[in-house]
Amino acid sequence: MKTSSFAIVAAGFLLAITPIGIFAPEAYIEGWRAFSKLKPLCHAIAVIWVVMSLLVLMRPAGRKSLAERCVRVLACLALIKSLVMLWVPGFLPMAIDWLTWLPEWAMRLGSLCDFSFGLLMLWTARLLIRAESQTEEDSAE
Repeated sequence: MKTSSFAIVAAGFLLAITPIGIFAPEAYIEGWRAFSKLKPLCHAIAVIWVVMSLLVLMRPAGRKSLAERCVRVLACLALIKSLVMLWVPGFLPMAIDWLTWLPEWAMRLGSLCDFSFGLLMLWTARLLIRAESQTEEDSAE
């Protein structure tokens, strides 16, 4: 999987979920709590993230750009987090319980930071796509 594709998927995930945390923090926590009770779905999504992360990490790094390195580090972190979700059964409910202790302003601020990170990932994906297209043009000549 190309690093640009992984960045787009991560950005899409963040940009789809985080507005709920910004505008309705209680509903955000309740949604995560309901999600954590659906064990087969949690495991399926964790396996999908493991596979996507491994696909990014198994592909040789074409460029040594900072953007690609950042996305590869993000893939490593996603791999670790997904494996922990699979191997530690109480991880997700524990993380959600921790969220309930946060004040509402902290939930909004965290979700706003996550939303900003999603926008950064879209921008990073655009940089990677532009670099990939320039590399393809150079090799065609």
